[in-house]
Amino acid sequence: MSGQQNEPAPIGFTTTRLAAIDLAKEIAALDGRFVRLSHTAIRPGGGFDWHSHEGKPEIIYMLSGVLTEGRGDAVVEHTAGSVLQMTDGVRHSLANTGAEPAVYLSISVRKLT
Repeated sequence: MSGQQNEPAPIGFTTTRLAAIDLAKEIAALDGRFVRLSHTAIRPGGGFDWHSHEGKPEIIYMLSGVLTEGRGDAVVEHTAGSVLQMTDGVRHSLANTGAEPAVYLSISVRKLT
């Protein structure tokens, strides 16, 4: 067993993998980059204009509210439990067109600045 200890099996856990991005296909070199976990709330009427995820892969998990995404010619409404996956080169916009805050968790890769 070469020095490894067996980890105890978790009790009462249910884990569902929601999305995964192969970073080797997204970014040529990972030096100078970090992984970020964020909690975001967008007030009604707020949002992000069209932007690119070139070199900035990101996964969003919706917690509550409604988030309207424009991507290409498609417009999609995301609600609690929805997963958005933005890989290299994706351009999209996000807007809260609902009456309540749109709240989500995101995991992204960014450059150190």
